[in-house]
Amino acid sequence: MLRCAAATLFTLGSLLTACGSSDHSGAGGGGSSAAGSSGAGTSGASSGGSSGTAGSGTAGSGTAGGSGGGNTVRGAISVNVQTGSGCAVSTQTQDYPAVSAGHPVNATAKGDGIANQQLDASGVPAMVHCTWFSDAAPYMIDAGVGVSQGGSRRTASLAVSLTNGSTATGQMSFDSKDLPSADGYTATCTFSVIQLDPTTRSVWGSFSCDSLSDFTNPTGCTVAPSYFFFDNCKKP
Repeated sequence: MLRCAAATLFTLGSLLTACGSSDHSGAGGGGSSAAGSSGAGTSGASSGGSSGTAGSGTAGSGTAGGSGGGNTVRGAISVNVQTGSGCAVSTQTQDYPAVSAGHPVNATAKGDGIANQQLDASGVPAMVHCTWFSDAAPYMIDAGVGVSQGGSRRTASLAVSLTNGSTATGQMSFDSKDLPSADGYTATCTFSVIQLDPTTRSVWGSFSCDSLSDFTNPTGCTVAPSYFFFDNCKKP
């Protein structure tokens, strides 16, 4: 895989185009990484993303478009990184956004997540996008969450075509200043649907990845069952 700048991580469709891996394009709240302030988002080890305690940064309560409901894109991604031979990353869960306890989404529940332009824990507007490209299954989705941490933007993104009742292969990427690779990490993953509603363009699902790359080489790390949800996705 070609090496790509970390600034392209937030809109994974753009990242994939730049790397020659896909022709998706991001929309909505996507864009390059933006400067922010503090709000750590690393939690302790977790086998399924539903246990452990998240880091100290939490999603703020202020919103630019209201909280809950409405038509504002809202979502969360929880990445359960597992260490292995040669892996420089300790077993941990990276949450986007971090919450005060547990994780923003897991196998059995999803919280409020964070809405596009909602103020995060550091008072910086979050960047949340979800573009829903298809009117019929499989539903092609390009989505991501960007929140601030220590003067930099933490981002996680995914791009996949999903169908109820089946698995699909897609791409995901994430970065954080807590992690060794300045460029972040990417992987080809297996995605599954927990809930999918094409009428409201909302999706809740899981993914796992056999090999995590730092955009140049495999890292020896893997991604154990991890979770995401996005509500009110937009058509391109």
